[in-house]
Amino acid sequence: MRNESRRPGFTKVEFLVIVSITGMLTLFFFKKTWNPKGPSGKMIPVTSPQEENRIFHPLGLSFIAPPNWDSNLIMRYHQDVPRLSVAPRNRLMIRYQRANFNCMQINQPEQEELSKSQQVQFQGFPAFERMYVWRKDSFDAPPCSIYCLLVNRNGQWWRITYEIGKETTTLPSIMREYFDTIRFPPLSKEVV
Repeated sequence: MRNESRRPGFTKVEFLVIVSITGMLTLFFFKKTWNPKGPSGKMIPVTSPQEENRIFHPLGLSFIAPPNWDSNLIMRYHQDVPRLSVAPRNRLMIRYQRANFNCMQINQPEQEELSKSQQVQFQGFPAFERMYVWRKDSFDAPPCSIYCLLVNRNGQWWRITYEIGKETTTLPSIMREYFDTIRFPPLSKEVV
């Protein structure tokens, strides 16, 4: 009969290999999840707008970003049309953004899009607003709801959107405060 003996444990070399691999994986994961710009931003801001967080486009468009939100546009590619977009800063690698705030000049929207929206006033101009669930929660994607505000500034149209990673048809009230901080560029010619 053969007498089989059990191995007493890891050798020093095996132990060092395991520690090295674990250390490299931990360092890689930490580097990918750590954001040098600072802490994560909240999907729904909890504080009122602060002027020091104002973001500017070279063509004159600006608005105040919520705390710990960063611009997600590469400005050198967006010089021709006034457009700004910000999203909460993330700590983890994620496939979908938790929220996004966007303002850009557009061509006149289709009548069908306007007919789905409610007519309102925004900064003294006629506007159309709508909030809807764009994507329901599913196995492979989180939910997404979109608030869309179309503003007609004397014939110059603007689309302002807020996307949020949850199913809702109600815009959080704090976001209206952020919408009110938008400063549009001066009109090239006033339409009477």
